Amino acid sequence: TASAAGADQNGESIATGTVTWSVGTPSVASVTSGGLVTGLAAGTTTIIATVGGRQGQATLTVNPVPVARVTVAPASATLAAGATQQLTAATLDASGNALSGRVVTWTSSDATRATVSTAGLVTAMAAGTATITATSEAQSATAAITVTAAAPGVAPTIASIGPAVMTPGATVTITGTGFSAAAAADSVTIDGVSAPVTAASTVQLTVTVPSTLPCAPTHSAAVRVTVGGQTGAGTQTLRVGTPEALAVGGSLVITAASELSCLELPASNGSYVVSVFNDLQTPTSIAAFRLAGAVNAAVADRAAPVLIRQRMAAPAAARALPAEAAGPSESSAMHYRVLEASRAAYAMLRGQARPGARAARAAAGQPALATVPVVGTTRTFRVNQFTTTLNSTSSCASYKEITARVVYVGTKSILWEDVAAPLAGKMDSYFTRLGQEFDATMYRSDSAYFGDPLITDQYTDADKHLDMVFTPAVPTGLAGFVISCDLFARDSVNNPSSNFGEFFYAVVPTVAGTGFTGNTADSWLRTIRTTVVHEVKHIASFGARLTNGATSYEESWLEEGMAREAEEV
Repeated sequence: TASAAGADQNGESIATGTVTWSVGTPSVASVTSGGLVTGLAAGTTTIIATVGGRQGQATLTVNPVPVARVTVAPASATLAAGATQQLTAATLDASGNALSGRVVTWTSSDATRATVSTAGLVTAMAAGTATITATSEAQSATAAITVTAAAPGVAPTIASIGPAVMTPGATVTITGTGFSAAAAADSVTIDGVSAPVTAASTVQLTVTVPSTLPCAPTHSAAVRVTVGGQTGAGTQTLRVGTPEALAVGGSLVITAASELSCLELPASNGSYVVSVFNDLQTPTSIAAFRLAGAVNAAVADRAAPVLIRQRMAAPAAARALPAEAAGPSESSAMHYRVLEASRAAYAMLRGQARPGARAARAAAGQPALATVPVVGTTRTFRVNQFTTTLNSTSSCASYKEITARVVYVGTKSILWEDVAAPLAGKMDSYFTRLGQEFDATMYRSDSAYFGDPLITDQYTDADKHLDMVFTPAVPTGLAGFVISCDLFARDSVNNPSSNFGEFFYAVVPTVAGTGFTGNTADSWLRTIRTTVVHEVKHIASFGARLTNGATSYEESWLEEGMAREAEEV
């Protein structure tokens, strides 16, 4: 009950007249004419007394009625595995009156036996017992749940799985019988990996293909559905990797790790060459990779070590071409030697003036400008043989003189065949194929990534062509080579081996007949293509350094590494 008293301006009590009572928020509390206040709902309001036009007020806080007791219905239940039971909880005050709007939380004593949702829906998981507890404002009640095994012989069945190809992260629909309508009671695995069930009925499950599936070739994967300890099985095609279909002779360059998380080469019975390049610069670092087949046993994990070849007198031993290629073997030591020979030659000759092709050739006693020859034309060449001592006076001194015939003239290349080659005159179609491929793709590729190999043409023969000389006179241990002596005019004292132009030299096949057994024309063409790209990259690098006045050529180990990259591009 509220009361009101009057006071003057000095605080002295004075008699009051009739008091009128009111409340600020009628939904929170009410007050009678006699001042009796009744709380209606939790909250805060004001009680106002009015006498003779003057008012006084007091703040009133109404607290909610506390929960005194919780009940759960039903108090117990027996369920078969996979079945569900809805529980309800009531919150009561001390007088047993129901209280609305109170928060109730649900927990299970053993979620492996029975789970409960935030709304009180119990799902039986496996045989055993569990206690489900409902709690509100520190008051709680329980329900005892007994789970029995699913009836024997009632195993789920799988009728169909869609779509036709499953991929990680995709949604799959499984239709059949014997599923639980409670998604939590359905356990699904794909290829042995748990797959979350996002929707369920007794005849259909919606499942997400797990993203944690290991990388593997496309294959028929086992799909299993387990309900109440009973399992049904089916199969569906699973594709984890990203398929890359390559035509014969095609290639794929991957530069980002994200592109290679799982790459699949899907051609049936296909043969591929896989090259892994490690660009780290610490010798102990490795780049791990794994190859696996759909039928054959998985190839063991391999690692590509960092190869940093320092400039040294005795570099690593021989690198052989694959035996099945049956082409000529090539020595890394010999290839390193020719790069060092080019460095030495450049150091000796770079100070020579570059007056232009016409004057330089005239000074060397050669025609003022080279003309582009026609097929069938012959010419004498000097093929550098190097020496065992690499110094500024020997790199361009030793040579073999040969006569070669033009077998192809293209837009960017001229191909010459040594008339003394074992198959001389029988290889024209192969040389034509090689020249056409160079003009159409190889020249463009090398130029785009490593520079124009004809950048020095204005200072040499000015014929706008690169010359490829195929001869048995290539030093043993090399499939092909470039020597920087050719970028300077012939000099009988310092540079007698020069042919003065953009040249490289390569081996010829030695075995008549087709096929890839022995050093046949077919084997030669397959292996020589990479040699062409490789050596032309060296020409581009040498020419760029010469044209821009570099004090030296690139370190040989790095120059060779970049030429290997040119092969892959």
